[in-house]
Amino acid sequence: MPRSGFAALIAAMQPQSRAQGPRRPPAAGRRIAVLALALALVLLPPPAEGGGDPAAEAYARAVRAFHAGRFEQARRAFARVVALTEARAGPDAPALVTDLNNLAEVERLLGREREAERHYLRALAILERTRPRDAEAAGTLLNNLALLYRAQGRLDDARALYLRALRLLEGGLGPRHPDVARVLSNLASLELARGMPEQALPLARRALEVASETLPEGHPTRRVLARNLERVQTALATARAAAPQPASGQPAAEGMHAPGDRPARFALHIASVRSEVAARRGVGVLRRQFPPLRDLEPQPPRPVDIPGKGRFWRILFGAFTEPGEAKRMCRRMEKAGAYCRVLRLDGEEGGPTRR
Repeated sequence: MPRSGFAALIAAMQPQSRAQGPRRPPAAGRRIAVLALALALVLLPPPAEGGGDPAAEAYARAVRAFHAGRFEQARRAFARVVALTEARAGPDAPALVTDLNNLAEVERLLGREREAERHYLRALAILERTRPRDAEAAGTLLNNLALLYRAQGRLDDARALYLRALRLLEGGLGPRHPDVARVLSNLASLELARGMPEQALPLARRALEVASETLPEGHPTRRVLARNLERVQTALATARAAAPQPASGQPAAEGMHAPGDRPARFALHIASVRSEVAARRGVGVLRRQFPPLRDLEPQPPRPVDIPGKGRFWRILFGAFTEPGEAKRMCRRMEKAGAYCRVLRLDGEEGGPTRR
C-alpha cells in the first residue's frame, strides 16, 4: 500500500493531542480479529494460561470477560495487556496493533468514544511504521474506526474509511473472503443510514453472495447479511413508491427521487439522560442489558429541552424507513422490559407503541 497515502489518512484523522501508545504479548500467527460484522476483537482462542506470563494471562482474562459481556472488566484486562506489552517491547511494538484494536473495541462498546478513537489511531500509526504492507490489519482497523465514526454521526468520514478498508482487504485477502463480505455489509448499512438505498442494494447483494460462497449454511453472519439485504430492499421499495411519478410519456429515472421526497426515517428512543457523555456511555450499557439492541446501530445522542426540567439527551437506536418495522421492534423491546418510543429522525415523534 502506498505509504504516503496511509500516513496522510492517519494524519487527517489524528486528534489534536496524540497519545504515546500501548502493547501486548507476542503470539505467533495472531492477527487483528473479527467480531460479528464489526471486524473487531478476537477470533482466535485466548492463549493458554500458565507459564508465568502476566501479559498472556491478562489477555486470556480479557477474552473471557469480553465474551461473557463483562466489558468493563475486559477493558481493564486489555489495558493491562497493553501496558505490559509496552513495558516489555516498547511503544512501537508491532504486537501493540492487535492489543490497541482490542482495547479500542471494548472502549467503543462502553461508549468511551474518545478513548476508542485514540487507540485506533495509535494502532494505525504503529502499523504504518512497522508493517506498512499489512493490508489485512490496516483494513480491519479502518473498518473498526469507521464503526466508531458512524456511531458519532460522522457518516462521510465513516464512508471514506469503509471504502479504504474494502480496497485493502480485497487486495490482501481477495474479493471472495468473509471479511470482505462483512465490510460490504457495513458499507451497505451506512449507505442506508445516509438515505441512499439505491447505493446500498448492490453492496448488500454482493455481501450476501460472498458470504454464501465462503461460510457454511446456517452461519450467523449469513443470517445477518440476509436480514440486512431484506432491509435494504424494503427501504428501496419504499423510496421508489414515495418518489414523484413522471408525467405521462416520460420514462422514470431508475432509483432517482427528489431530495425532499426521501422517506422519513425512524429510530427507537430507549432512554434519556442528563448529559451527552452519559448518553454515549449508555449505549454500551443498554446493549448489554437488552440483546436485541446489539443488531441496531446507535444514532448520535440528540438533545431535547423539556419545560420545567431542563435539557436531556436521548439515546436512540436504529434507522428504520418503515414505521411499522420500528414499532414491531419497539414492542419487542417493551416485552424485554425496556422503555421504548418510536421517533422520527427529522424530529417528529412517532408516538408510543403501547395502545
